[in-house]
Amino acid sequence: MPGRTRLVVSAEREFPYSKGLMAQSLMACGLAPDRAYRIARLVNAELQRGSDTLVTTDELRAVATGVLEREEGGAAVARYRRWHDLRHTTEPLIVLIGGAPGTGKSTVATQVAHRLGITRIVSTDVVRQVMRAVIAPEVLPQIHTSSFDAARLIPEGAGGDRTIGGFWQQAETVRAGLRNVVARAVEERFPLVLEGVHLVPGVPLLAGDATAQIVEVVLASADPGQHQANFVLRAENTSDARPAERYLDAFHAIRQIHDFLVLEAKRCGTPIVEATDIDGAVRAVMDLVLVRVA
Repeated sequence: MPGRTRLVVSAEREFPYSKGLMAQSLMACGLAPDRAYRIARLVNAELQRGSDTLVTTDELRAVATGVLEREEGGAAVARYRRWHDLRHTTEPLIVLIGGAPGTGKSTVATQVAHRLGITRIVSTDVVRQVMRAVIAPEVLPQIHTSSFDAARLIPEGAGGDRTIGGFWQQAETVRAGLRNVVARAVEERFPLVLEGVHLVPGVPLLAGDATAQIVEVVLASADPGQHQANFVLRAENTSDARPAERYLDAFHAIRQIHDFLVLEAKRCGTPIVEATDIDGAVRAVMDLVLVRVA
């Protein structure tokens, strides 16, 4: 029986083959988790058949490519190769996931980050909360309210839609913090998933002289009834402590923001991903990421 297979990544470092890490890479290429782990086990079996206990990362990738082509076909191999190219690009990957409250942004962002092996996930709500802690309400009242409740800060008779006007004011203010988050990711060259309602399509967060692999999407819920149900499901089936009633009471305003973001996405050509099926939404975002480096 051959000894434990190890991968050599440099002259000084080696580590055991990990089926979990291999499966994560395969999920990033669009394979369902059960199929990804199956391929990872088959790769391990192929490695164990060899006489060498040490293999290089290039040799591992060749074995994985062979197993993947045999089990899943050429399209899966092409996606795997694009994933490898993406991981070795000199420009950091920044995934922007926007959408109205209740469209599944945080869930999709978490799943996408996991599949991409990205450890940094930032919510625009967290950026807003940090700004609240250091800026008094009398200075910037627009950040001390919910995105769907900011209409109350717009004077009666000001013209235009007060819900969208209040939301825009808040998004514009939060954007200053978001630009700093993105600037640091670019400067330090680390990948980032940024999600939140304040990501308005067509409004750049990257400085003109900075370079990064930017993938931007807007999540949508075409069915208003399902959109409402998402708040109840979130409160009942997750650790999210936000009460569903608060969002249901404000659903008309939330839906206005939803439609505004979708219209802006269409106007700017930003991809719109239907998020009724979360698994399907994750796959769609992953497809967009891989196409970015095709």
